Amino acid sequence: LYLPNKIPAPAILLAHGIGGNKDSVIAEAKYFAQNGFVVLTWSARGFGKSTGSISMDSIDREILDEKGLLDFLAKQNQVQKDSSTLRVLSWNVSWFDAQSNNKRKPALYRNVMLDYIREQKADVLCFQEYLEPGSQGLADAHSAVFKKMGYPYFHWVGDYVWRDGRLNAGTAIFSKYPILGKFRWRYPGLWFERAAESLIAVDIDYQGSPIRIFTAHLQSLQFNENDYRALENIA
Repeated sequence: LYLPNKIPAPAILLAHGIGGNKDSVIAEAKYFAQNGFVVLTWSARGFGKSTGSISMDSIDREILDEKGLLDFLAKQNQVQKDSSTLRVLSWNVSWFDAQSNNKRKPALYRNVMLDYIREQKADVLCFQEYLEPGSQGLADAHSAVFKKMGYPYFHWVGDYVWRDGRLNAGTAIFSKYPILGKFRWRYPGLWFERAAESLIAVDIDYQGSPIRIFTAHLQSLQFNENDYRALENIA
């Protein structure tokens, strides 16, 4: 648990990437703490010194663990508890499980994922490896699903486009608040050499003030060892 100089403060649950563990995000955790946030890091199942097996964001395993970590954060005196706080959920949804090669049915598991998203009651949703409109048994366009869920404002981009535009995948942001402006950055280079998913952002109208929210597919940044060392120096 990383603490800022002034508490209570807003909190961040900071995850690591594939092949990493809580030690691999120390620089990022220190950076956010120095900028006024309480930060909790952890090693997911099967990573670092954490026991258990890896199941890639399983609802009844990794996601259940993360819900427990959020409950833990909510009970800490150092965490600011303010009903007016903007709640942002970020999740690599892996095409809502349509890429899964295991025995579970993606269309059914998608419904479990959507139920979980609905339960969080976030103000803004940020997705990586987002799928639109639907394929492989997923009948509904997800933008329509989230509109019904209470997120009428959105910005999604298709970095992968197949089947004459009937299948798009990329990054997405959905908001309960009006979007004032949108931003997209596609990494340069040939498609098979460049980063796969765009960096996007939106400016939302939150209680009369503009707030900019970014979402990025971290794997697409293609950081190397020197990049991580540079982040540590920034922190």
